Amino acid sequence: MDTNRLRRAAATLALAALVATAMAACGRHGTSVGSAPTTAPAEAAQDLFGETPTAEEPEPVTTPTPVPEPSPEAQPEAQPEPVVEPAGIDCVSYNPSNLTIEAYGDLWRLRDGNHAMKVLATKADAEDARKVARNWRELCFIGRGNDRPDRYRYIATWWRTPSGLPLGLAPAFDCVAYDKAKLAVKPVQSDWALSAGGSPLLVLATPNDALRAKIVAAGYTKLCFIGRNNDQPNPTRYVLEFWRQ
Repeated sequence: MDTNRLRRAAATLALAALVATAMAACGRHGTSVGSAPTTAPAEAAQDLFGETPTAEEPEPVTTPTPVPEPSPEAQPEAQPEPVVEPAGIDCVSYNPSNLTIEAYGDLWRLRDGNHAMKVLATKADAEDARKVARNWRELCFIGRGNDRPDRYRYIATWWRTPSGLPLGLAPAFDCVAYDKAKLAVKPVQSDWALSAGGSPLLVLATPNDALRAKIVAAGYTKLCFIGRNNDQPNPTRYVLEFWRQ
């Protein structure tokens, strides 16, 4: 019996010694085995207060507000150039079988019966005027209504409606040939000139008269004159024009 009690007492002492040894080891480490630390490392504490540099946030991108362009100033609308119409046809009918010439002071006059048609500077000019007139039935004027001081300078004549009479003697021809494809009307100071690439064929008072002259000229290739070289004080008054091919 005593031997058994001794063995149990020895075992109890050994167990107590083992427990004491284990508790002493735990005291040296300050924590129980398997316990988690109660405080975070210093690095974690620094992170909590923001002492660790953080990545810089990108600066916000500002989109510039477009500046509206100033609206262009309103420009006045271009006005179309006025359309110029040719002057109307201005003609006088006569009887080509009843043509005569007569002295008129120092001048000569072409007549249709009792009606004077044209005053010329010389008898020869009046005879040539009669020769031309007998081939037609109408004497036509361009610019007869102009109000220029030297109004005869701006009057031109042409003929129309063939008479059908047998051809008589031809007049003395004083003509200027031109290329009708080049006919043009151009302003010259206060006048309007009809030309065909060279010197003006005629000078008219208005663009309307010049356009009418261009229409007439387009049907021919020569502009002819009677009395162009007269020596009267107002020579243009005694000139008669006609046109031919």
